[in-house]
Amino acid sequence: MAATISHDIRLTSLADIVESLDGPIAITECSSATHNRCELTKLCPARSNLQLINQAVLGALDNITLAQMTRPLGHDIVFMERSAPKQRALTA
Repeated sequence: MAATISHDIRLTSLADIVESLDGPIAITECSSATHNRCELTKLCPARSNLQLINQAVLGALDNITLAQMTRPLGHDIVFMERSAPKQRALTA
């Protein structure tokens, strides 16, 4: 079911817009509560982490309104550069 977009841009989130255009927001099949067609869901060791990432993306889109996107922030955002990946020990 597609999201309903309000005529009031102060009430319309970016998540509402994306869902209206593309359907449920999910970075993977297993990240969608209603459209999970992946046959490996129960066996996938990364599933819970991918769902966590999906929730973070959805939360970010849900917390920004169309009204907010129409005006400048008033300050620049400092983008953090990621340093070289850390070497992590592999665990079983």
